[in-house]
Amino acid sequence: MPVQVRYVEFIPHEQGVIIRDPLGLVEPLLVPPETAILIFTIATSESREEVKEKFAQQTGLLIKDEDIDRLIQQLDEFYLLYNERFLSRLEEIERELQRQSFKYLDVFSDEDYLDFQSEVRKRMESVDTAGGGDSIAGLLVPHIDYNVAMDTYISAYSLIARSSRDVIFILGVPHSMARLPMSILNKPYHVYSTVVHNEEEIIASIRSALDFDPTGDILAFRNEHSIEFPVAFLSTIKSSPFRIVPIIVSESDRQRLQEFADVIMRAVEGQEERVLFISSVDFSHVGKKFGDAEPFDTSEVDRTYLDYLLNLQNNEAYEYLEELQNYTRIDGQYTNYLFVELMKRMGASGSLMDYRKFEEKETDSIVTYASARFDVD
Repeated sequence: MPVQVRYVEFIPHEQGVIIRDPLGLVEPLLVPPETAILIFTIATSESREEVKEKFAQQTGLLIKDEDIDRLIQQLDEFYLLYNERFLSRLEEIERELQRQSFKYLDVFSDEDYLDFQSEVRKRMESVDTAGGGDSIAGLLVPHIDYNVAMDTYISAYSLIARSSRDVIFILGVPHSMARLPMSILNKPYHVYSTVVHNEEEIIASIRSALDFDPTGDILAFRNEHSIEFPVAFLSTIKSSPFRIVPIIVSESDRQRLQEFADVIMRAVEGQEERVLFISSVDFSHVGKKFGDAEPFDTSEVDRTYLDYLLNLQNNEAYEYLEELQNYTRIDGQYTNYLFVELMKRMGASGSLMDYRKFEEKETDSIVTYASARFDVD
């Protein structure tokens, strides 16, 4: 003691608590509530005596030193402790990813992807794809489970099905770990039997203009659904060839985000009509799954924030969430700031397409999500 437990998600379940590792080093674990409480007390205590005291206060149960040690050993075996063993495993994974010619999808098995592809194509048969096209320079889309928000996904991505814009920036959100303020994946995605290529020249231009190497953190893209969902939808829906620039945004300083926007726009100078930007974000996350006593209505916060984004008022949007301390946990605050900076430079204007909430009964929680289009004249 003390033991450093790395970040994991605790998800309430009718049979206990699910522990989910965002990095995906271990499959989700279903444990009794008492085990989840013990993990939390281990992570927040300086000694075994403090662990036992906190655990007794929260559960009314006594626990022995050997029980604490046994759980710590199990956490270590699952790479859930931040220690040399975990860091060594990360290095192994990073070397493996660097050796591969492609980045394979983590969030889809081949079977899942084929089911996904079939469902998307079936729904696209009844969608009019003539309502979007080349005027759309930006899309704000969710990255919530596609089974939850398939209607929203289809209505958004169908707008660019026939677009001739063939350089697509995907701006995502770090859900596991990110070691750089902005990370770019300089490796093509392998999507079942096809390859989605990167726009290497633009990536090289961005890379040369920054004071750090944005391609140096391939681990940021491991198990990252805010990038992989757009890749999967684009590869299924887009009717003409395209290339991508996958970016994960971690930077929170507005001046730096503005500088990143300038760098990106210089990299695409003279090619603006070819470029499309996607902000892959969700909105509020409230309820027991996210640490609240109960879920609550977030529509006023979401709508106010959305209005700022649609009117390209990203400073106001940023300050609004800062003032509220983002208590509804809106996702992608920094990603959206960069996205809107880019929309300003593209001369685009925004309009809302969809706003919904998903109520997860099993965890007594709510996640909200939206889609919007940004058009140029």
